[in-house]
Amino acid sequence: MAVSKVELDLECPVCHDDYTEPKFLPCTHVVCCKCVVSWLAVNKQGGCPLCRAPILHFPPGQDVNDSVNSLPTDLATMALVDSKNALSDSHVCSVCDQTPSTSYCLDCGIKLCKSCTAAHGRFPSFREHVLEELSCLTPERLASSRRYPCDSHPDKLAELYCPYHQTLICLLCSSSVHRTCSDVKTIGDMAKEARVTLMEQAVRLRNTEAALLAQIRQVDQEIHGTQAQFNAWQTDVADTCDSLQHTIEKLRKEMNAQLQKEQDNILAPKRARKTLLEQQKTSVQAHAGSVERLLIPSPDSALLGMLDKLKARLDDLERSPPLPGEKSGVSPAKSSFSATLIQLQRAQQLINDPSASSSVNTELNAEPVYHTAICREIHVYHNTGILCYDSSCRTVPVGQFVGQRPLGPGCNKFSI
Repeated sequence: MAVSKVELDLECPVCHDDYTEPKFLPCTHVVCCKCVVSWLAVNKQGGCPLCRAPILHFPPGQDVNDSVNSLPTDLATMALVDSKNALSDSHVCSVCDQTPSTSYCLDCGIKLCKSCTAAHGRFPSFREHVLEELSCLTPERLASSRRYPCDSHPDKLAELYCPYHQTLICLLCSSSVHRTCSDVKTIGDMAKEARVTLMEQAVRLRNTEAALLAQIRQVDQEIHGTQAQFNAWQTDVADTCDSLQHTIEKLRKEMNAQLQKEQDNILAPKRARKTLLEQQKTSVQAHAGSVERLLIPSPDSALLGMLDKLKARLDDLERSPPLPGEKSGVSPAKSSFSATLIQLQRAQQLINDPSASSSVNTELNAEPVYHTAICREIHVYHNTGILCYDSSCRTVPVGQFVGQRPLGPGCNKFSI
């Protein structure tokens, strides 16, 4: 698992190859130098290829390569990449160049065959060198043993670290340029202190990450809960509207059927009366024609003969009882559906004006006098006026505007 994790960490997230000169971006992502250059060549003001955080601020006229080179190099990752490449190369002895190598000198950085390994240990200057079997050597172990040259003397290995100047130094530098610097320690001691500090910081960061993850999960739960609640409300709205639509459609059919029935009950006698009237009109019209024909110049004897025969019929016609009359222009009596219609009209006004939901039952002493004094129920709206809702009122239809007065918000229902 450790090796696979290292291999994963050694892969550039942009080109998906092993890192070549890995650069630390301000967002702490690590990307190959060449990948950063290629990315900024296309998007000069673009951010990190992974998180889009700003990378660099380019002064006017500055070259992209110079700006990218100014980014810090991830030396730890580079050491792992170099160690991996060194172990994956051909295992041939670096001394005799022919025999397969079996060990690696961590101090010299060379591969050795069995014979050269034995000879290597016989030299007094090499006796303290650390030799590792190639079959057991890992990139991490090889990288951790890597030593760097002094920043001021590249031909000498750095053995000390100056915290004040933040640089690797050799023994010569410690006795000359850095002799007055305090806290100069060996690289090993400084690395131990740094690892302790980094470990503590890593624990704090992981704890912060866990806390943020817990908060994210909490927010996710709140989001899901809110979405579920609003989905439930939307379902309730849809169900209520569907039920209301079904109820209204049912009422519409029932009311139309009742209206049709009452209309038929009212119109049936009227149509029967009309039929009788038309029959009487036809009879009267026929008799009138007969009488008019007698007025045509004709012999007197013929006139008298026909008159005697016609007179009896005319007497019967005049003696026939007249049909009962009806007052013209009288509206039909209110149907039994009026109460339901009134309720629907009230519901419609309540939907159109949700603020008209408060109601009080009290006596109203306001204009218009007729409706406030006689009608048993009126509604008062701040934006509509006074509407009559007394089903027994014969002055105006139900819901008709009858007056206006200054009011506060809402609707007041007055039962008088």
